Amino acid sequence: MTISAITLINTKAVIDGTGSKPMENVTVVLEGAIIKAIQPRGQISLPTGYNPRILDFPDGYLLPGLVDVHTHLMFGGWSKHYEEVITGDSDEISLLRASKNALTHLRCGVTTLRDNGSRNKVTFDLREGALRGYATTPRLFLCGRPVTLTGGHFHWCNQEADGVVGVRSAVRQLVKDGADHIKIMAAGGGTTITDNRRPSYTV
Repeated sequence: MTISAITLINTKAVIDGTGSKPMENVTVVLEGAIIKAIQPRGQISLPTGYNPRILDFPDGYLLPGLVDVHTHLMFGGWSKHYEEVITGDSDEISLLRASKNALTHLRCGVTTLRDNGSRNKVTFDLREGALRGYATTPRLFLCGRPVTLTGGHFHWCNQEADGVVGVRSAVRQLVKDGADHIKIMAAGGGTTITDNRRPSYTV
């Protein structure tokens, strides 16, 4: 442990996410990025010679990172319909927007994010870029292109598949590309010419 590695965060309360009551008026001790202790404020004892970085949030609450389990990083937060956004923008523009949206999530406290549908390899490229240090994102879990029948819901993401052989091939390609989970468009979802009451596949 180096002298410069210690950070003390003084806060009004810590919510640990276990259901326990908030711990009030505490100091969180960090060694690098690791939480080493949570103690009542003013009762921290450090070895002689340590000059920790101190962050004071007298009215702040600390809590574990939030998890967003359903989002689409490629989409914008405006009134434009997402179908228009996806078909009108290039993958390069979509990647830049996805990067911006991922950083916004992180700044709002979301540290883990599951993206449930993007076009081509946009989100896979975003994650690779983050791993290389080119972008700052939450921890990303990705499905990539949703599997849909020809002309089905989200067909413009470019993973159309018909029949057992077609779906099997699509899933294999997605796994090869780096998908963490597979999204199947089991019915129409309300996009152009789809019907959410009609099944797209049988089991």
